[in-house]
Amino acid sequence: LAVGTDGGYVRVSDATSRATLATFETDSKLTVRSVQWLRNGKQIVSAGDDGVVRLWNLDCLKKNKATKKWIGHGDSVRSLLVWQPRSAGKQQQRDVVVSGSYDHTIRVWNLSNDDEDDEQQQQEYACLGIMNHGAPVMALLFMKNHNKSNTTNMPYLL
Repeated sequence: LAVGTDGGYVRVSDATSRATLATFETDSKLTVRSVQWLRNGKQIVSAGDDGVVRLWNLDCLKKNKATKKWIGHGDSVRSLLVWQPRSAGKQQQRDVVVSGSYDHTIRVWNLSNDDEDDEQQQQEYACLGIMNHGAPVMALLFMKNHNKSNTTNMPYLL
């Protein structure tokens, strides 16, 4: 179980025993409003009132530092989604994080941009798209795409 807190922490606990297994601390100390697990069970994405989307790696507990930070929202991030499509044959699809903010935008972040060594270049290539929603974004939801003619298999964003 992963939980975001008012003090800027992401806590990972055993749901049965309630024991804290890991604690990650943001550098802003502002409320963490959304937390999502990645499919591998070793990474967590979080976001909150500082407008930064962070990737945490459970294998790097001693560092207590986000593996990646995606900066671009101008206000609190209220909702996150992780989309990690399963590869179908040779077609490689990109893993993405979608964030919705009080700044009226929805951003799509490239979760798989490990190719770049330079942190500045990683940040430049991280944002794949921005949609102006026209109002604060409070929640996001993917709806499975049932259109058989769509070859990308990308779900609809509601």
